[in-house]
Amino acid sequence: PERDAQKELERAYPGFQFRYLTVHKAKGREADYVIALGLVAGKYGFPTEIADDPLLDLVLAETGGFPKAEERRLFYVALTRARKRCYLVASDFNPSSFATELSGKRYDGLVLSSDWAAGFAACPQCKTGKLIGREGEFGPFWGCTNFPLCEGKAKSCHGCRVQPLVRHDGE
Repeated sequence: PERDAQKELERAYPGFQFRYLTVHKAKGREADYVIALGLVAGKYGFPTEIADDPLLDLVLAETGGFPKAEERRLFYVALTRARKRCYLVASDFNPSSFATELSGKRYDGLVLSSDWAAGFAACPQCKTGKLIGREGEFGPFWGCTNFPLCEGKAKSCHGCRVQPLVRHDGE
């Protein structure tokens, strides 16, 4: 999804010069505008949901009571690289907790929708959620974005093995 967003930006703004950096590489640099892509929740999201090693916790500095303090500081680095304006591109259906904290009237226009799930299949159970790839106890499956409120699931298509197995009319 991040590569698609990068290509779309370049097509939409051909007069601009884009540089793609990780947050770590952006430290110490500045730009007129900063666009942070890929702000989704999850195991490999930002912040990550992978638990820190307990041994590592012994040597890290006190977090001051803020959840995900180290990643929060790194996120702050990304936000402060912009001379003029910073934009955060977050998922509509699975947004990063950092993006969620900054959405709303106080930071109007800072968090933008990625519309990444526009082409995803609707959940066959609740009809409002989208089916996204998940990993479970018995292997990969497609689960509803409204989980845990909805436990809708689907198997992978037998033909393509890439998309969820649902009827095209959404039933």
